Amino acid sequence: MPWSKYLRAKSERLQLDETAGKRPKSDLSALYHNVLLECFSEDRFDVFPRYAIAVGGLSATVHHTIDFVVEAFDGSPVLFLEIKPPTLAKASKAPGILRETEDSLMRNFRALEHSSALPKLYGVCAAGRKITCYEYNRETGVMSSFMGDERENVQAGIRWEDDIMGEEGYDRLMYVVDEIEWMVHALK
Repeated sequence: MPWSKYLRAKSERLQLDETAGKRPKSDLSALYHNVLLECFSEDRFDVFPRYAIAVGGLSATVHHTIDFVVEAFDGSPVLFLEIKPPTLAKASKAPGILRETEDSLMRNFRALEHSSALPKLYGVCAAGRKITCYEYNRETGVMSSFMGDERENVQAGIRWEDDIMGEEGYDRLMYVVDEIEWMVHALK
């Protein structure tokens, strides 16, 4: 497995907590923070949490836990990771859940696009250890989910299929990291 021994052990403890019915929000945050730190070199990128802030006294979103934002050396945001509770993956077919999740992703893209020098931004939506990756084209304003080179309209639904600790999840995230590395290198 490509992840470090530390991350694999942390993930195994997390999986045991999920099986026991515990809600390990802090463990999820720590797991994804460490995943991002392993993916993005600290001499070229910053990884930091960004918490949801209530607007007008209303919660930012019912199912939202935390975001992480990755910025390039010039301060341009390149990726965000939005963590949802593990139970959301099982309820993902409900229209209200899908709409709320899509709206939350688009809000994040729109909030970051004006600060970025890159033509595309990436987002990762995690429900527990399951992830779906998104690309946002700043020129067209279109958000799409993708599996490697295959893009599809986001209306096809959120599909939290890939376990971040599994081969497919690792490959999917590393595809995104490679794309970001290439775009950031091209800015120099």
